[in-house]
Amino acid sequence: MRDGLKPGIIHQRHTLSRRINRQFSKEIREYAARTGLALWSWNGLHANMFLIFWFITARGHDFYHETAHSLWHAIQNDSTQREMLLKVAIAELADDQRLLMKIRWLITVTGKLGRYRNIAAHTHAIFSPQFEILPVADASAAREGARKAFNEIKHDQFWRALSGDLNALTLYARAIAFRILGWTPPTPLPHRPKLRSLEQIVQIENQINRLAQLEAHSLPQSPSRGKRKSSLSAAYVVKRGKSTNRSKQEKVR
Repeated sequence: MRDGLKPGIIHQRHTLSRRINRQFSKEIREYAARTGLALWSWNGLHANMFLIFWFITARGHDFYHETAHSLWHAIQNDSTQREMLLKVAIAELADDQRLLMKIRWLITVTGKLGRYRNIAAHTHAIFSPQFEILPVADASAAREGARKAFNEIKHDQFWRALSGDLNALTLYARAIAFRILGWTPPTPLPHRPKLRSLEQIVQIENQINRLAQLEAHSLPQSPSRGKRKSSLSAAYVVKRGKSTNRSKQEKVR
């Protein structure tokens, strides 16, 4: 007998489906379209940040493109690439503090939005009839901070706002890059774009802080055991009859 199979009995192998969950096909595709557009917009922003890096270090000369490209991609982390860009800008644009201030602002706000790009890219979103609020972050695999933020996001609003912000920042970064290169006349650069997703991010993070304070006051403290981490059931929302929307959200968090 091999692999636990009884001799003389024909065993059929189960064929695994390649389809997404049919019950939630519409919701999954909508979520994927929203987050996918945000990821596409993020890549455009970072591509234009590379232009700033290239134009600062080599003023856009084709001869130096390969060098700038190799340096940029020797670093595999987006945030570290932005840190390198900022250090290069500080070193090379000391005589143009106004332009340097714009680059510094661009890098700062991109870092704030980058956390939510990472949530879209790395957090498994679960769609299941067991949950009252969809989608829900996979509590068994997601980082705690990402899970809490994910479960506070209004997915039908936030990803669209984030995509719009990233698109506007892409154009802002491109304008800065071309100014450095000298391809644009010496007219004022565009105004800083109003970032609508930042307002929602502030609301999300304030809500997480409020819930953390409520949890800290409600959990009994034991001198021997201390605080206990929340279980998987605290992160998932399982249907248990009628409840208000507010109570549903509290269970998610």
